[in-house]
This record gives sequence, structure tokens and C-alpha cells, in this order.
Amino acid sequence: MPAPTSPDAGSRQLPPEFPREVPVVDGRYRTIESDAVRPPAQVIEVSELGSAPLSEAVHRLVAAGYEEQDFLGQKTFFGPRHLVTVSESDNGFAPVLLYLVTPTSALSGFPAIPEIDLDSLFGDVGQG
Repeated sequence: MPAPTSPDAGSRQLPPEFPREVPVVDGRYRTIESDAVRPPAQVIEVSELGSAPLSEAVHRLVAAGYEEQDFLGQKTFFGPRHLVTVSESDNGFAPVLLYLVTPTSALSGFPAIPEIDLDSLFGDVGQG
């Protein structure tokens, strides 16, 4: 029986169709094709990771203004134009991060997250 071969390592450059406003950790990137994920959503796998890659992914997304939510045990981040889910996995050879990125315009009933300043909308609600 032949030994299993490592998956394609991918590229040091993000795929050209990947949205540049979504920050990702450094590593090697490859697009994952799946019948469960339909365009315009996309999945990339990041391999050759540094230490604490999930923590670094969370830090980069939060620093870029994405709001973190825990959705069914998955780290999910809401941004003005994209919904991003990040998970840690193992491809059988090494740890990897998987990013599922969906434009908010593609989500039914979720065209975009509006940026609303509640103080300007309702007045200074914290003062009494």
C-alpha cells in the first residue's frame, strides 16, 4: 500500500478572487472546493502556520473591525461586507486554518451590517 501524499502546499499569495479586506494569517494558501460551499462563498486553507494560529487569526479580524461571535462552537466574525468563520483543523500532515468567507450581500435577509451610532440616533442614552 503506497504511503499517503501530502496535499498541495498552495501558494504564498492569496487567491486573486479572495477579498482583500478579510485579513488572514501568514502561510500557504489554497482554495478548497466543496459541493457544500457555493459561490460567492469560498473556503481557503492556510498551512505552514506560525505559533497560536487561531489566536492570531482572531486578533487580525478583530483589529480590522470584525465583531466576534461564537456560533455553534465556531469562531464567526461579522464585518460590514463579509461573514468569516475560522476553524483549526489538521489535514493529516500538519495543522491548518480554514476560512469560510461569505459576502453579507449573499446572505438572505442580511444585505450588510449597517454602521449605526446609537447616540446620534437616540441621543445620549447613557446620561440621565
